[in-house]
Amino acid sequence: RSQQLQAQLSSSAAERTSAEGEVAAGNAKLSELSQKLAETQQGLARRAEEVNQLKALVSQLDHTRGDLVAKLQASLTEARAASAKVSQAELEVQKKLEDCQILQEETREQQSVIAALDAEKDRLVEQ
Repeated sequence: RSQQLQAQLSSSAAERTSAEGEVAAGNAKLSELSQKLAETQQGLARRAEEVNQLKALVSQLDHTRGDLVAKLQASLTEARAASAKVSQAELEVQKKLEDCQILQEETREQQSVIAALDAEKDRLVEQ
């Protein structure tokens, strides 16, 4: 009976040693997984910070784009106004050119009348 108890004790000790080994291996695996989890969480935190920085950058770009669009629209409005002024000025120049041509024609006609009157005067003086 003592031998039987001895054998059971020996078997229990072996099982205990085996279980302790399995627990140690499980603890090592758990420690490794905990370290990987911590690294993953750090990586996620870094990625979250990068995402926040990118969101801030996109927000700034949107604001800048909005400013540029507003400035472009203002520039286009100014360009249209300037174009309208140029068109108006061209019309005024054309009108003045037409007026000048009319004045030149009237001047030629008056010069012809004066020349005819001078010729008539000269003819009358010679008689």
